[in-house]
Amino acid sequence: MAAALTIAAGCSALFAQAPATCKVAAPVDSSVRAATAALIENGFFIVDTDVVSGFVKAKRYTSNDNLLSAKIGFRTEIAVIVTPAGNGDCNLSIQLYEQTIDTQPAFREEGLVEDRELCQALTTAIKEKLTQKNDTEDGICN
Repeated sequence: MAAALTIAAGCSALFAQAPATCKVAAPVDSSVRAATAALIENGFFIVDTDVVSGFVKAKRYTSNDNLLSAKIGFRTEIAVIVTPAGNGDCNLSIQLYEQTIDTQPAFREEGLVEDRELCQALTTAIKEKLTQKNDTEDGICN
């Protein structure tokens, strides 16, 4: 059985407080493991994961190489919540939270942010992880 990621027009639109939601044709435990692996491969540090409750929290730091900027870098935190959707499928809810690290003040809270590119990259990576897992189980090695 090949797992597939069904994304209606990519991730749903992100509003100020709304998470991106994507449907995955895979069980919760496999999706949590795939999300964890995808986050690691995209440069995130895993802070917390709970397969039973379907939760993954991760963060990453990106430095700002612009010498003329007061911004030193950015810290992005991500929460992935996986919930059952019936028929062996599940929903992934993805929230991004960003902090800008400045010289003065030290941190500036951006709060929940919209980053469609990161959302799309993550859902694509999760899809690939789920497909690789199922191909390997079927005896096809990548």
